[in-house]
Amino acid sequence: RLKALQMLGLQLAMASNLRALASSTYEIHPEDAPDQLKYDAKDQELYEASQALQEALNAPDVQTEERLWTKVINTYSSSNKNWTTDIVGRAYGNRGNSRSRQ
Repeated sequence: RLKALQMLGLQLAMASNLRALASSTYEIHPEDAPDQLKYDAKDQELYEASQALQEALNAPDVQTEERLWTKVINTYSSSNKNWTTDIVGRAYGNRGNSRSRQ
């Protein structure tokens, strides 16, 4: 019984430390957000990437959604276009969300 209480105390201390770390580690800097006005609206690859994002958002089920996010990541992560981090970052975030729903 003493061992169980010690373990519970350790778990509570760890949870408290994790909450403190999570709340103090991140800062959001809106000024660092991608400026989509700088994207070339005539860029065919950007158009295709945006269509791929929309296809993933409209996926009929979570497995298809995850597969489509992975496709976006694999297709565009090696691109050096100014919109790549925006598109691929969104795909990584959405893929993580889809995995959490499975």
